[in-house]
Amino acid sequence: MCDDAYISFRTVDNFVNGYGLTWNTDERVQAFTNPLWVFLMSGFYIITGELYFTSIIVSIVVTLSAILIVSLKISRSLSGALLVLAAALFSKAFIDYATSGLENPLSYLILAGFLCVYFGAKEDERVFFPLCVLAGLAALNRMDTLLLYLPVLVGMFVRLRSFRALLTAVAGFAPFILWELFSMVYYGFPFPNTYYAKLHSGIPVAERLYQGLIYYLETLNLDPLTLIVIIAGILLVILTRDRRSLPVSVGIGLYLLYIVSIGGDFMSGRFFAVPFVASLALISRYPIPETLAGRLIPVVVVAVLGLASPRPPLLSDKTYGTHGEAGINEKGIADERGWYYQSTGLLRTQRTKEMPAHKWADDGKRLRLKGDDFSATGCVGFAGFYAGPDIHVYDGYGLTEPLLARLPTNKLRDWRVGHFSRIAPFKYVQGLKVGENMIADTNVAAYYDKLLLITRGDLLDTQRWVAIWRMNTGAYDCLLSGYTDPSTLTVSYAEISVPKEEGTVWNEEGNYVLRSGGLHILLDSVFTNNRFEISVDHNDYYTVAFFRDSTELGFHSIRRQDNELGGLRVDSLEVPEDACKVGYNRIIVKPDSGDDLYSVGHLRLLDVSP
Repeated sequence: MCDDAYISFRTVDNFVNGYGLTWNTDERVQAFTNPLWVFLMSGFYIITGELYFTSIIVSIVVTLSAILIVSLKISRSLSGALLVLAAALFSKAFIDYATSGLENPLSYLILAGFLCVYFGAKEDERVFFPLCVLAGLAALNRMDTLLLYLPVLVGMFVRLRSFRALLTAVAGFAPFILWELFSMVYYGFPFPNTYYAKLHSGIPVAERLYQGLIYYLETLNLDPLTLIVIIAGILLVILTRDRRSLPVSVGIGLYLLYIVSIGGDFMSGRFFAVPFVASLALISRYPIPETLAGRLIPVVVVAVLGLASPRPPLLSDKTYGTHGEAGINEKGIADERGWYYQSTGLLRTQRTKEMPAHKWADDGKRLRLKGDDFSATGCVGFAGFYAGPDIHVYDGYGLTEPLLARLPTNKLRDWRVGHFSRIAPFKYVQGLKVGENMIADTNVAAYYDKLLLITRGDLLDTQRWVAIWRMNTGAYDCLLSGYTDPSTLTVSYAEISVPKEEGTVWNEEGNYVLRSGGLHILLDSVFTNNRFEISVDHNDYYTVAFFRDSTELGFHSIRRQDNELGGLRVDSLEVPEDACKVGYNRIIVKPDSGDDLYSVGHLRLLDVSP
């Protein structure tokens, strides 16, 4: 069970308890990408009153239903059915996200149903309607998966070419269309907030495409079977010139291009799990000899490819995540199952502890007990869910904050896909705490006024509807186009090198309270010292970059680390190797993310000698 699942589950909890489809109950923001999954889990949550075991059981049932449809209804032979079952068992992506708490199981089932209807009937108006219904439900479950369905639907519509077919398509997509209308009325936007946060980050296109290719290579290394099955399904259609299967393969191809265009994901294999099901269905339709060899050889090949993975799902047990699986690689991609299994895995359950037994869930429970009404936390899923509805949980990545989602990331280097941190405009967070717009930048404040009207104003207010129209047509974009925070502090090395004690109050006189421009430290000569000492506010993230004139020579990331005293914490860190070799005469300290209360107490080079 992964942290991101609980972003949706917090909305489920709020919805079931009468707070609406909200993340923070004081504003209408769509922090989830999977409305149909949210509605499904809400139905079961009303019955069970808990989500950990409920979601796992529902996910298993839905996933098994999907794979049974492919193996028993789409596959044309027993050999094909065995191949489907073997591939599903050995695909790491398919298994990992079958019970992660995300919407993947429902995507599997809807896609399996769609392909079953498509391959099982003639292409006429009678089958066009159920196909449109299933495609509309798929979009309602996760909008971007519609790419897998469009070629089939467009091809059928072109062949039918009638007004009746158009009406059929509209009727079939009615649930999705109604959701979009609701979304515009309730949230003020057609897309979830995460769309704006992740795809409007300001990351250069070339870097995003490169990261997308890295995502492919990482999957090929960690889960070769999944990627090979996907490509094999497409190639099989091309080689056999199967006209009926061609639109399905085109849909898979479009989705693969989409994965590259968005830079992939930070969850290893997640985006390949659904197209894997589509390719598996394609492969299962082709004749395989109904002999012992015909049945065994494909299964053996699949098993060999599956076991070629360094972490095959069939060989994992309750120790998963303790043998190196729980890391994030240098490109920011993680084995999500390895990362979370020790605290959220089903085999780790005990009668004496509540699941998930994760430290972030404990953070949320502590926040609830304290009775605070505001919190800034780095990972909002578990913490947000257990913090309860009475607290505004602030997310520096912008996934749940409508203003931050529309600002460019402050981290154009060393960024991690899906984690685009933003530095809040000065006094934005302070304003959130008291329910006012206190932003110092007048243009950004004017833009935020419109967002407040949309997300917190009366639903039927005429001015709100004007703001919704103008916001979605880009009329207010000019207010953010020149957004910069002219807040860089410049100090000399002599001024900032006076040591501060651990636990000093973050904003005590003599400390440097930072805004997004950061702190620019001028050295009086070129230094080559290989270590430095710095004191920063303990519960934030910072970057310390070293320069020779205008050339950056390297940087050091400082992660949030709570301490018993609170206030400033003191770290002794290494200067980047290149900076030591070349020599540096400027240092810039910039806040990355946190609670909007950033400060530096001191920075000194150890054993200073120019």
